[in-house]
Amino acid sequence: MSLNTIEFLAFLLIGAVLYFLIPRRGKRVLLLILSVLFYLTWNIPNTALLLVSALLTYALGILCGKSRRADSGEHASGRGGRFFLILGLILLLGELFFFKYLNFTVREANTLIASLGGGFRLPAPVSGIIVPLGVSFFVFQSIGYLVDVYRGKAEPEKNVINFLLFITFFPKIIQGPIERSDGFLKQIRTLEEDSRGKFDYQRVSGAMITFLWGMFLKMVISDRIAIVADRVFGAYYLYGTVELALAAVCYAIQIYCDFAGYSAMAVGAAGIFGFELTENFDCPYFSASTREFWRRWHISLSSWFRDYVYIPLGGSRCSRWRKWLNVMIVMLVSGIWHGTGWNFLVWGLIHGFYQVMSDALTPAREKLFRACRARTDSVSHLIGKMLVTFVLIDLAWIFFRAESIAVAIDYISRMFTRFDPWVLFDGSLLALGLDQIEVNILFFALLILLIVDLVQYRYKLRISKMLENQSLWFRWGVIILLFTMVWVVGKYGPSFSSTSFIYQSF
Repeated sequence: MSLNTIEFLAFLLIGAVLYFLIPRRGKRVLLLILSVLFYLTWNIPNTALLLVSALLTYALGILCGKSRRADSGEHASGRGGRFFLILGLILLLGELFFFKYLNFTVREANTLIASLGGGFRLPAPVSGIIVPLGVSFFVFQSIGYLVDVYRGKAEPEKNVINFLLFITFFPKIIQGPIERSDGFLKQIRTLEEDSRGKFDYQRVSGAMITFLWGMFLKMVISDRIAIVADRVFGAYYLYGTVELALAAVCYAIQIYCDFAGYSAMAVGAAGIFGFELTENFDCPYFSASTREFWRRWHISLSSWFRDYVYIPLGGSRCSRWRKWLNVMIVMLVSGIWHGTGWNFLVWGLIHGFYQVMSDALTPAREKLFRACRARTDSVSHLIGKMLVTFVLIDLAWIFFRAESIAVAIDYISRMFTRFDPWVLFDGSLLALGLDQIEVNILFFALLILLIVDLVQYRYKLRISKMLENQSLWFRWGVIILLFTMVWVVGKYGPSFSSTSFIYQSF
């Protein structure tokens, strides 16, 4: 049951009605039941795995906390706490490796053994293993919780209902965001102490607007523009520069609207029940550098890597070379987290290389700007940096989307060598899956996205807050427009369908 379906809307409506009707003390239990039922619609055995994983983390958190408190006051954590933390890391990372990386590792190891002339093969893993949806997300959230308890930054949760809800809360379980104990878990603990369990028109209407905006991004833009990207990437050798460049840009927009759309739906669904989730996107394609891009893209994951990988490695409080190595390690791990293929690893290394080179060339770049008397505080300079950053990010996305490293390299090579500017004028672009009417719809939808992102970039406002500050007729006009586009234009034509979310597989 995906978030952008009629079934989920019915599920959300029934759940919300029950939530506001039942007594306050039963609300957390109801949310946990709804979360388990939601995950059951995907896979029953994996639901059991999710609950077992959460219960183990719950128990290890309590044991780690007790061991930490048993230490002397001079130490934040001791050997006992460290033991339970390491045990938790082994179990959680082992779970992630088994379901997500075992088949790939065995396959690549056998390929290497065969290339070296080895006369044996590693046994194949058990076939038919279904990767639990959202495993990368709930494993990282569990690891973050255990590390926070070990460091003394969070108290272990003793209420099992609270903790299970912290891990399984249905709006975020499939694709995040990756929440922290000092944020989301704290909201669960204090649910009975404030008015969030009561119906509030302003809050619920704002949450529904956010949810509707997410559906617009997914169903009107992402699912539509994916047709062009899929067609060209699926047979890239048939196309030239213009089509290949267009498809690369289309994929960049597709993955943004797909994941930002899910995140908005998750934030909106959680907001109906009075919970605030982490904002995962902040206009990432308006970034003026690749480092800034990662502060604006998948924010919950980027901050997770910063706090639990980059800073423990030494962060930037070390030599320049060590800092660059830390950046490369973090981006390498990020690439591995995203997928089981060498192309994902290379994608991560490319982003690490971007950041290292940007840092290394900063003195020379500033010297050049001074020599040329460039106005680095001008709008044109900022726009130029944004365009350069987008091109770099878009080139990296090709490795993310391509089937292999070789395909990605060939794709980029053809993009720069197979010049075909005439396709801009002979109607060839309309043979990429979208006719003129569909192109017009997409153009109009992208214009709406651009306006909303510009306002958010300039004023730091969510779309729900933007509309809240407008007149009643304008607010409802926008709501009706979005609703119409989602349910009419979003279903336009027989070739369109509500496909699964891209990050769902991660």
